[in-house]
Amino acid sequence: MAFQYDTTLICAIIATGFLALAFNLSIFLIIGKTSPVTYNVLGHFKTCCVLIGHFTIFGHPLLPQQVIGIGLTLLGIFWYSYIKLNAATPPEVKASDIEQVGEDKETLVGKKEVEQVPSSPHDTKESDGSA
Repeated sequence: MAFQYDTTLICAIIATGFLALAFNLSIFLIIGKTSPVTYNVLGHFKTCCVLIGHFTIFGHPLLPQQVIGIGLTLLGIFWYSYIKLNAATPPEVKASDIEQVGEDKETLVGKKEVEQVPSSPHDTKESDGSA
């Protein structure tokens, strides 16, 4: 007895293959743009969404352990995001800090004139007029 393949089943198999391809491509892009840790955190967020969707859509009850786990996971995700965002933003620079750097630079250089090094051969001055 052979299995009967119809067009609906074949279309479902092909659609599943394209979804798997898109999923794997998204993993590649996420890890390439961020980090494996960020991808792992995103995977935990997806699991929380699945559990919440299971409760919301299908009406299945959540166990207390699941509620605590979802809460702790979301707290960890928000904490990780907060740390990542604060590490990515440069610290605020005050005007007094800029003035202090200018004074330090003047102290280091002193009153000596610094010889300018030409950045290209065209920047040199020829006194004899030949090019």
